[in-house]
Amino acid sequence: MDLLLISQSPREINAHLSLQQVEKRHILEVLARTEGVIEGSRGAAKLLGLHPNTLRSRMKRLGIGRSLSRRPHEISQPRTSN
Repeated sequence: MDLLLISQSPREINAHLSLQQVEKRHILEVLARTEGVIEGSRGAAKLLGLHPNTLRSRMKRLGIGRSLSRRPHEISQPRTSN
């Protein structure tokens, strides 16, 4: 991450982000809140007011994969040999 961004307030940081970056960040935050669930009454699409296929399309366009939509502890880690 750029050190300049770390020293700035959230408002200053957001002023430097593109619309695409803001959209990606927002979708990732909502996906984290829904634990990666896209569809259903508690899914990210419902919270965002989008059809699930529209959300999937935006995720693809923004480079958000299914693994990125899950919490870090839910992403399978490579096995290590003992």
